[in-house]
Amino acid sequence: MRLTAQGNAYLADGQYANAAATYSHALGLEAPNSRANAALYYNRSAAQYKLGRPWLAVRDATLAAEADPRRSAPAWWRVAQLSLATGDVPTAKDAVARGLHAQPGCAPLRSIQAAIAANAAGI
Repeated sequence: MRLTAQGNAYLADGQYANAAATYSHALGLEAPNSRANAALYYNRSAAQYKLGRPWLAVRDATLAAEADPRRSAPAWWRVAQLSLATGDVPTAKDAVARGLHAQPGCAPLRSIQAAIAANAAGI
């Protein structure tokens, strides 16, 4: 958990490359734990986004959601947000559907779902 804390400190300090590298190192060394791995992938996703690597951020957010399916709604939200930002509407729709399956009442996912529908309707 020491590496996780260090990665979090780098992320908070704006040292995104160091944060991503530290999270990667932690994923390789720490004992398998789906909840901890999900958090590491989720945080590395944020670092990748800040580094201008949206596709790597989507990959890591997807890995976070898959690592801990019961707590996956925030990760699917991130996948949807990043996918929309890169123009990948089909992936955003899939992420919203998967996130709402995990947590049907998730307001941020419902908001993205409504925005996608409005955009498709030309509103």
